[in-house]
Amino acid sequence: MSSLRASWLYAGFPNYEPASGNGEGLTVRRFTKSEPCPICGGCQEDPRGEGKRCHGVRFDDKYAHCTREEYAHGVPFNAGTQAYPHRLNGDCKCGVRHDPAPVPSNGHRSTHEKKVVKKYRWKVLDEPGRVVEHVRLDFDDGSKEYPWYTNGKPGLNGFKKADLPLYGVGNLKSAEPGSTVVLVEGEKACDALNERGILAVAAVTGAPACPSEGTLRPLRDYDVVTWADADDPGAELGKMEATALAAMGTTVRMLSWPEAPHKGDAYDFFAMGGTAEQAMAMIKAAPRWDAPAGESLGFEVVTHDDLLGKDFPAQRWVLEGLIVDDGLTMLGAKKKMGKTWMVLQIAQAVADGTSVLGRKASQGSVIYLCLEDGQRRLQGRLQKQRTKPGLPITYITRFEPLDGKGFAQLKALIQQRVPRLVIIDTLAAAKTAKTDENAAGDMGDLLGDLRRLAQDTHCSILVVAHHGKASYGDPGNDIRGSSAVGGAADVNIGLYKVEDSTARILKAEGRDLEETELRIIFDAAETWSWQLVGDARQIARNEADQDVLGALAVLGEADAGAVARETGKARPSVIPVLKRLAAEGKLATKAFKEGKVTKVVYTVKGRELPDISNTTITPNMPDMSYTVNKRVSDGVTVSDVSGISVAPVTPLNGACDYHPGPCETCDAQEECRNG
Repeated sequence: MSSLRASWLYAGFPNYEPASGNGEGLTVRRFTKSEPCPICGGCQEDPRGEGKRCHGVRFDDKYAHCTREEYAHGVPFNAGTQAYPHRLNGDCKCGVRHDPAPVPSNGHRSTHEKKVVKKYRWKVLDEPGRVVEHVRLDFDDGSKEYPWYTNGKPGLNGFKKADLPLYGVGNLKSAEPGSTVVLVEGEKACDALNERGILAVAAVTGAPACPSEGTLRPLRDYDVVTWADADDPGAELGKMEATALAAMGTTVRMLSWPEAPHKGDAYDFFAMGGTAEQAMAMIKAAPRWDAPAGESLGFEVVTHDDLLGKDFPAQRWVLEGLIVDDGLTMLGAKKKMGKTWMVLQIAQAVADGTSVLGRKASQGSVIYLCLEDGQRRLQGRLQKQRTKPGLPITYITRFEPLDGKGFAQLKALIQQRVPRLVIIDTLAAAKTAKTDENAAGDMGDLLGDLRRLAQDTHCSILVVAHHGKASYGDPGNDIRGSSAVGGAADVNIGLYKVEDSTARILKAEGRDLEETELRIIFDAAETWSWQLVGDARQIARNEADQDVLGALAVLGEADAGAVARETGKARPSVIPVLKRLAAEGKLATKAFKEGKVTKVVYTVKGRELPDISNTTITPNMPDMSYTVNKRVSDGVTVSDVSGISVAPVTPLNGACDYHPGPCETCDAQEECRNG
C-alpha cells in the first residue's frame, strides 16, 4: 500500500485513539493493486466509471475505509475519510463478516467456506442502454451481501443510490391519483405486498439513507403510507421520507406494527402468518403524519400566491454595486496582484463608513480572517496605508479549517460579534487538503454553506481566491478549481492585468448585478491603495476612438484595413469603432464598387477631400490636360494621373512635405510646406 501521514485523519476514525493524543505519526495506507480493499477488492489505480475503483484507506487492522457505497448497507458514512469504515474483526454493520470464522473452543479452525443458499435479483432501473440490478445473497452462515450491477457489470457505474428510482414505481401508471401507496424499505418487502394486491413501492438506498426529492416526486399525488423497518435506522428513514413528501404537499400516513420483531418489515409480517386483509386494516388505520409541534421541517415552504404577494426590500450592498449584503462575494486574481491590499482598503472603508473605488460603503464592524499573513506583515501593510485608529475591525491570522471545526466556530463568532462584513483571505488557506478544490460536490457544499451562513446571520461574506493558470476575463469561471465555487457566489469579482499598462481591470458580475468594469491603478508611492481611474469600458472606448481618429488624421481617407495597420490593431476590432464613429457623425463615409466587392472608405468629418474622380482638369498652360482616376489599392487611396508626365529631378532642399513627389523649388516656400 502507498502510505501518507496526515494528522487530520484520525479525527474521523471510529474507536481510534492516537498514541500521541493528537494524531501525529498516523500512517494511512491507500489501497493498491498489490494490497486491494478487503471489502470490495478495488484500488485507486482501477479505471474510473467501471464500478471497480476504490480510493479508500486503511490505517490499522480494525477498520478498512471503503468508498464503494453499494457495499456499505448499514455502515454509516465517515466524513473524515469520505468513505465507509467496515469492521475487519467480528460482525460488521454491512452484514458481512470480513475476518475468518472464529476458532472453535477445541482449537481446530473449520475449513468450511460460506456458501450462497439463496439469491434474489431485482431490476431497479430498466431503460435503453441502462439496466441497474440489485442482488441479495444469503449465505449458509447467516450473513448477507447486497451487490449492485449495471449493465451486467458490478457496481453502480457512477450512479448515486439516492437518485435511483423507487423499486416498483412503474406500477403507479395504472393507479389513480389519490390512491393509497405503501412505501417500504427494500425490494423483498415491496414484492410481498404487490403479490397480495397491495400497491407498494420501495426505497433502495438502505436505511437511514433517504431517496432524493426527484426520486420521491412520483408519489406526490398519492396517499402515501410509510411502512418502516422495525429498527432505529428504519424509523429514521421513514421520518425523512415523510418530511420530504410533506414538503411537496403530499398526504403522508405512518403505519404502526407493534408486534414486529427487530428489523421486521412487510415480508416478515406475511412470513409470520399475517394476511392481506390484516395488512390492509393496518394500512387504513395508519394515522396522518405531521411534524411534531415545534419541530421545523428545516426549510421554508411558500405557496405561489403568497410569494407573489410578498414585499421585499431593495437589494442592499455593503459596497455599492460590488459586495452584496446578506450574501457571498468572491474576489479572485492571480498571485501578487494586490488582492490583500484591496480587501484591507475595503475593510477600513466599511469600518469607517467611507468610500472606496468611488463607491460608498455601508458602515459596520468587520471580521478579517487574514490567513496568509502574520500579524507583523499585516501591521506593516496597515501602516503603509496610514490607517486611522479606533476602527471596529477584528483580525484573525490563524483559524480552524472551515471544512472541519472552523465552520461552527465562524458561525459562533458571527453570532457573537454581529459584523457587517466577514473577509476570508484566502479560500485555499481556509480549508484542508481533504477538500479537493477541483471536486464540484465538496467545493459547492463548502461555498453553499458559507452563502447560507451569510443569509442566516444577515452579514456579508467576502472570500478571496486565486485564479487558475489560464484566465479568460470571466470572474466566476477563472477562479482556480471547480466552477462550483463561482456558481455558489452571489457576486464574482475578478482583478485582471491591462496589456502594456500598470493599470488593472476590476470586473464584477452577479445574479442581481449589471456587469461592471472599473479601471484602477495601485498607488505604491503614497497611499499604498487602489485608486479609481474610471469606467473601464468607457475608457477603452475613448482610447479606441482616439486611435482611429488619429490614424485617419494621418491617412486622410482610408478603409478599415489601412486604419488597422496604422493603429497596430486587428481589422475586426477596428471595424465596429469606425461604424460607431460614423453613426455618431464624427466620420464621413464613401462607398464604391470594386469588382463585385463594395469598398467603404472613411474620413474625419469636416476634412473630406473633394471628389475629383474621373474629372478632366485643364490648367492655365495650353495643350496640357490630364485626368485623375481615383482608386483604392490594398486599402490605400491612390490617384493615377494620365495625360501628363513629370521628369524626376533632384530636390534642392529635400523632399516637399506637401507634394507627392520630389520638389525642386518649393521647400523654402511657407505656403507650400503648410499645404
